[in-house]
Amino acid sequence: MWPDANAYVSLVKETTPVIRSVDPSATIVMGGVAGLDPNFLDACFKAGVADYVDAIAYHPYPETFQFLNYEPQESNCRYIVDWLHSLMAAYTSKPLQLWITEFGWTTCSGTPPGVSEATQASYLLRTLVNYAGLPVDKVFYYNLYDESYDPAAQEANYGLLANDFRKKPAYSCFATFERVLGDAVPAGAGSASFTCTNPGTLESHCFELADGSLVIALWKSDAVVDSVTVKVADKEFGSPQMVDPISGETLSGLSFTRDADGTLSLNSIPVGGMPALLKVMPPSRFAVTDVSPDQSNQLTLMVGTQVTGSGFMPGARVRLEIGDRVLRPYNATVVTGERIDCNFGFFLVGTGDYDLVVRNPDGSEARLNSAFKIKPLWW
Repeated sequence: MWPDANAYVSLVKETTPVIRSVDPSATIVMGGVAGLDPNFLDACFKAGVADYVDAIAYHPYPETFQFLNYEPQESNCRYIVDWLHSLMAAYTSKPLQLWITEFGWTTCSGTPPGVSEATQASYLLRTLVNYAGLPVDKVFYYNLYDESYDPAAQEANYGLLANDFRKKPAYSCFATFERVLGDAVPAGAGSASFTCTNPGTLESHCFELADGSLVIALWKSDAVVDSVTVKVADKEFGSPQMVDPISGETLSGLSFTRDADGTLSLNSIPVGGMPALLKVMPPSRFAVTDVSPDQSNQLTLMVGTQVTGSGFMPGARVRLEIGDRVLRPYNATVVTGERIDCNFGFFLVGTGDYDLVVRNPDGSEARLNSAFKIKPLWW
């Protein structure tokens, strides 16, 4: 039985004033369409649904775009978002929101065919990044955790968590997306340029963060690994980093150079089905903001010192300047672009103000000028 658009809009017309009477500030969302039936949606708009709702919603499961094609189909997603905005504009000038109310992939072993947990993670991150660059207001993943211990249960294995609350890789990718791109907005089309062997399958997405940093997400729609070189348009950017999409940690091994004109070039990045996340920063964003542990306004130099800030690159070095004396840790590890763990060990350093300096492999330096006193420690 096909849905009756006129009957549905009549129901919405009767329901909306009741909701408004209880909560005038409520956001009223049209029932999410499973897949996308353009004829039904068009008929709803003809019947005046825009007068009674604040948002249009749909569930873009990829198999509803192309039968038995469970890949993210990013270009189809973009086309549908454009079409829906055109449909809304054709019938109303009301600023309706567009909500993605359900999407996901099952990791079941039964039918319809589930995907591996690794594939679920890459598909989720690809889709989140794709929608982050589109004019949509909300995106919801289905669902939080698997509802069954039965690995063959298709409907019960879409979760970011397994039934025993074990974190699947998709959970970690979701967390990385929130941390790296949580406040991002699409950057200008000319923010970066890309070269690779097969550009026809390259998905490249650029975002600007509130602090001015540029985040670039790259993957191949066919999941075939390619070598991608990125050139950043703004020559002032530096401190390039690659972020692990699963752990969220800063990865080492990113090759970069400066062209003769000063353009930052990120070279020969291996890109496949899982998005590669790159981050570059304006000069003002490379900074040291704190060092711990701090005990009674005294810096205790010992195993377990933690330096926090932004723009730390893999291979960054740390030093402590006390007057004309320079102290270096015997071990320093860049955990993320915002944290370095280092071990200075125990020694007698005397008292006095200090500068803690972080030097990136690209030659840039950031320092923390501290008014704290160094705590004397014996060897």
